[in-house]
Amino acid sequence: MNKKLIVLITILLPIIVGAQQMPPVTGAEEGVVVDVRTGEPIPFAQVVFVGSKVGTTVETSGHFKVENRQGFVSLMVGFVGYKKQILTLQANRVTSGLRIELEPDVYNLGEVKVTASRRKGHYSRHNNPAVDLVNDVIANKEVMRPQKDTTWTEYEKTILATM
Repeated sequence: MNKKLIVLITILLPIIVGAQQMPPVTGAEEGVVVDVRTGEPIPFAQVVFVGSKVGTTVETSGHFKVENRQGFVSLMVGFVGYKKQILTLQANRVTSGLRIELEPDVYNLGEVKVTASRRKGHYSRHNNPAVDLVNDVIANKEVMRPQKDTTWTEYEKTILATM
């Protein structure tokens, strides 16, 4: 009887203690993130409670759901190429059906001009071991080249296999 009681306590004690450590869900936020101009979903946008590391990534369909265990009241939504948006929420409530419309963030860049100034066969990187190696190979290519009259009398093929 004592052994059964000890085994039962050993099994149930971690479960009871673990269940007490998880705070209950006090709220949840659920909705969809879309482009304000096209109305199309924005997959992989970030949804994060302001001032925390609690958040989620939007699904490919644009939908998200994030639990609010600490009662946060501000939700930040953002994605590359769009302006971030901060929403004010009601604490300890489940909010569903949010439609968050992100506006594109457009930057006009100045002119970019790409030019090449290196001559063919000329390496301009001094004190670079890779350049020194290439230069040595080029300088010694005649010495290192195999004889043109090399012949083989035998050929052996080996196949390695793993089991």
